[in-house]
Amino acid sequence: MSSIVADPDVEVIPTNEDGFVILGPDDQPSNIDGSGGLDVIQTGDQTDDISGGDGDDVALGGAGDDQITGDEGDDVVLGGEGNDNLIIGPGTDVAIGGAGEDTFTFEFFDDQPDIITEFQSGEDRIVIPGVSDQTNVTYDPITGELKVDGQTIAQLSSGLDLEINQTDDGFEIL
Repeated sequence: MSSIVADPDVEVIPTNEDGFVILGPDDQPSNIDGSGGLDVIQTGDQTDDISGGDGDDVALGGAGDDQITGDEGDDVVLGGEGNDNLIIGPGTDVAIGGAGEDTFTFEFFDDQPDIITEFQSGEDRIVIPGVSDQTNVTYDPITGELKVDGQTIAQLSSGLDLEINQTDDGFEIL
């Protein structure tokens, strides 16, 4: 069975899928690194740092300003309340912002587009670091597709009024 790295107050329950159900406490911040299996991670109301690890994971943040990293695999990351940073890694991920001013950061994108829901233009932002100023980033308000050089990297809601800005290290979409 795989192993995880977590704070001592985190409850860890093994599953039959070579993974864990991992529950962070409500009253203090948690730092959790999931296993290589199928993990379900849920944290409390503090500012938490969650990494799903390899495998297909579900990571649920609480009311704090959480950082949730999908890592490898087809992951579901849910920020919950608070101003969360949802980091999208390799695999086909679903990132759900929730309440607050959330940041969706693309650490990696591949052939299958990721899905971003509950994105609020003017409140949330998408960050695409590490791409050159020669890169073409577009959003189609009819289809909801976000593209980098013609490749669809994410599916958002259609009809959003987005502003795409070039930064020193890539692009930011508001």
